[in-house]
Amino acid sequence: MTNEAALDEDARDLLTEFVAGGVDFIVVGAHALAAHGVFRATGDLDILVRPDPENARRA
Repeated sequence: MTNEAALDEDARDLLTEFVAGGVDFIVVGAHALAAHGVFRATGDLDILVRPDPENARRA
């Protein structure tokens, strides 16, 4: 096991597009825990996107 949470290609693509598009978001859940050294195996990626109209257009 590595100290980085593994992301599948679709998740990486989504996060890359969010960053490139200036979307305000945070990663929560197991992937966020892994970034802080607490590993918990789940099969999903939890993302919280800032809920406002301008950010929604960017997302």
